Amino acid sequence: MRLKSFAAFLFIAFAAVAFAQPAGYPSQPLTFIVPYGAGGMTDVSSRILASAFEARLGQRVDVVNRPGAGGYLGLSEGLREDADGHTLIAVTTDIFANTVLLERDFDLASVGFLGSFMPQERVLFSPVDKPWTTFEEFVEYAKSNRVTFADGGALWSGNVVKAMALEGGLDIAHIPFESGAAGSAALLGGHVDIGETGVGTAAWQAAKEGDLNILTILTDGTLEPFGYPEVENLEQKGYSNVVRMYYGIAVSGDVPEEIRSYLESVLQEILADSEFVASLEALDLTPQFVPADDYAAIVTTVLVEAAGLRDFLAE
Repeated sequence: MRLKSFAAFLFIAFAAVAFAQPAGYPSQPLTFIVPYGAGGMTDVSSRILASAFEARLGQRVDVVNRPGAGGYLGLSEGLREDADGHTLIAVTTDIFANTVLLERDFDLASVGFLGSFMPQERVLFSPVDKPWTTFEEFVEYAKSNRVTFADGGALWSGNVVKAMALEGGLDIAHIPFESGAAGSAALLGGHVDIGETGVGTAAWQAAKEGDLNILTILTDGTLEPFGYPEVENLEQKGYSNVVRMYYGIAVSGDVPEEIRSYLESVLQEILADSEFVASLEALDLTPQFVPADDYAAIVTTVLVEAAGLRDFLAE
């Protein structure tokens, strides 16, 4: 069962309960840590979310970018802050996969999830002036020619491309970037041969306008909702590893449960707001609320898959 279907199934069991706002909370402005660079979809969506939280909490929410180590640095910083519910952390399943891929000291129990607010497909693009237009043509070219690859700040995606290269006998040189915005700029500037970013990024918009080619999907989903039903994902093309990308919000695991559960209910309320939903859909993003416990279950599965990918790359 695909994780999106799994999450949708679990969501049915979540009752829409309005949690009372804890007395005296929030007592000061909140900090929203984004563990990636400015301009990428994590940053963009987090800023939209920050405004929605401000409106409901009655306190300013300051977005702070803390990129590095595939998101691990920002996550670690957020978890070290006072566990009073005044620090939110933008998380992705990619960050948790990276704790395994980078072999970082990490305890999932240190995280208190509010839930996931959207899935995202990760896409492999190339400039239109390359000697290929399809994924199959690219594979044939890369078997005998070195190509450069830019990731969009998503280390897991980069490692999936490395695994793809190993399975296919492809010569791919990996160049990491801080965000989807930086990766998109490298692609659009012709500085790399291929690159990955998520749906909604500048690279995605350029592909829609015909300035980049879409080669394949690195996640396990489809681009049919966006008008590209013919594009296959890596699983469909016979490769063993894919990405599962879900965006969410977390706090320290030591935050009192009454505050964490209240913030989860606020996130659910935001995801039910038609104006908020429209603001993300206008960027080709796909808002979808997944409750905290179910998001934690997805992350647990991701940790197992990341370990398998790490072991595959180490062979």
